[in-house]
Amino acid sequence: MKPFRKILFFGFCLALCLAGIEAYARYKVTTTPARQALDRYRPDGRPHAVFLGSSLTDAGIRADRLDSLQAGNAHGFRSFNLALAGLSGSANYYLLFKNFILPRARPRYLVVEAPGVPFFPPADRFKAEGSGLRVESFRSELMEYPDFLYLAGGFPGAVESLSFWLHKHWLSYHYRLEIQARIRERFHGNQSGNGDEAAGQGPYHMAADAFARFAENTRVDLQRMEKSGDGAEAMRRKEAHLIDLAALAKAEGVRLVVLKPPCPPMDMETRMVPAFADYDRGFRALCDSLGVAYLDFSTGKSCGPYAYSDGIHLDEASARTLTACVSGALASPGAEGP
Repeated sequence: MKPFRKILFFGFCLALCLAGIEAYARYKVTTTPARQALDRYRPDGRPHAVFLGSSLTDAGIRADRLDSLQAGNAHGFRSFNLALAGLSGSANYYLLFKNFILPRARPRYLVVEAPGVPFFPPADRFKAEGSGLRVESFRSELMEYPDFLYLAGGFPGAVESLSFWLHKHWLSYHYRLEIQARIRERFHGNQSGNGDEAAGQGPYHMAADAFARFAENTRVDLQRMEKSGDGAEAMRRKEAHLIDLAALAKAEGVRLVVLKPPCPPMDMETRMVPAFADYDRGFRALCDSLGVAYLDFSTGKSCGPYAYSDGIHLDEASARTLTACVSGALASPGAEGP
């Protein structure tokens, strides 16, 4: 009988601890960086544009400036910049558009960011937690298991399926990265040096090694692109998320636009690889075949010149310049579509 009592006591203590953690999660996590970014979307029935992307778009597009530029146009629109580091990527755009934006409204434009090597298929399979960033918790909030199967390209495995179920039904598990980050910040402060970034604000001040990391990530994609052999055709077959996003946008009467904002470390790497020009032409052809407008404002292209707050993100003056260029491009017949 004593062993049974020990097991019972241990189970009671474990249940008590889990209940305490769950209560702490519900008390502590009332909002997250991703929710703060998405809460900017408050459509009121007027024609509008929605911007999705990383911190590059968050820093580079000034929604208030875009609104003022469009105010005098016959076909003007409001704009909502929902970009934030960790919310980029075609799978995320598909989730956000299908399960967050469309249930609320039908924007005139959906503008998605594609820096570096645009929409090159990721090396890793889609996961509910992505790369383990705290902002990625929104993924499982916005999808049901069929969405997970689609994005994972089939059955993701028992472990990933269990993780998805825990995300959906156990709040403290779902927000554990957020809780851990808040505890670290409580005791050690925000050592990343980018607290403004986490709140979706600017100017950005990235860590000292950020430039090198951006360049290295682009270099890895370029190497994979060169090794793929069939370049744009491989992308056309594998990048189903972009293709399905375009099809969904067309079916809903929404104009899909791909935006490539300037990013010096990424643009520097792509210029040094001759094969990238062929890939870029193939990507433009893919966009044309899908009825997608491609706005390339990378370094050395139209618009600019640019200045940066940290060598990566546009400063306030350059953000206003880019916003004006995007405003003009969206008002052109090419972006309006047929």
